Amino acid sequence: MPGPTSLSHSTVPVARQLSSKGPCLLVTGYEPEVGWYSGCDAVTYAQYSQMTPPRDTKITFILFERGRLQPDAAGLQRLIGSHPHTSRTIRTHGPLGTSIVITLTPGAGNGPR
Repeated sequence: MPGPTSLSHSTVPVARQLSSKGPCLLVTGYEPEVGWYSGCDAVTYAQYSQMTPPRDTKITFILFERGRLQPDAAGLQRLIGSHPHTSRTIRTHGPLGTSIVITLTPGAGNGPR
């Protein structure tokens, strides 16, 4: 596993693109780094699966090509459920590879429950 400094070549560019003017929550295997650089609250996938997300908050799931502590496709689908969402790719030059970012549509009953 690459050291923490080289991981920042993947996590920081993604985090900076996900900063928001309003309340935001990032779900990732790389908190607190992603939270720090984005200005958003950040939780792990395990924490998110046990919580009731705050209302009126932009919720984004971050997956890396070679990431850690992130769900498989079925687990991700359980977290997203039937909530409307958008997906985009963010390329990085770091060891974690390309990131897939999935954002739930705000105000559409966000959350795993």
